[in-house]
Amino acid sequence: SWVVLMTVVGAALPVWAGGAAILLVGISSGIRGVFVLAGVTALAPKESRGAIFGAMNMTVVLTAVVFQWGTGLIINLYPSLAPGVYPPEGYRAGFLAVTGAMGLSLLVLRMLGKEPLGSSSAP
Repeated sequence: SWVVLMTVVGAALPVWAGGAAILLVGISSGIRGVFVLAGVTALAPKESRGAIFGAMNMTVVLTAVVFQWGTGLIINLYPSLAPGVYPPEGYRAGFLAVTGAMGLSLLVLRMLGKEPLGSSSAP
């Protein structure tokens, strides 16, 4: 979905297309969240689920902070047009970095295989 958003931005499509792309990002993120929570519920022992969900939430929040800071650093590499106004290339570079990081994370997850926790089943 981020690739769709980047394509819309790169092609300079109308604003409504960007809005539709962002809607797609939100929908796909929501669907992913449901499947992740269901997977953790199915695989994690009952007594550990609270700690696991807490760690997952902490990871999401900390990742958002790091990515916002990181994209800000990338955008600041491009000279500002006026105070607080940055060129589209800076935003494009920042969003490409986020898209690339997400792609790399998918590759890492893929390397885990179909049974990342081994063949044992959760209680």
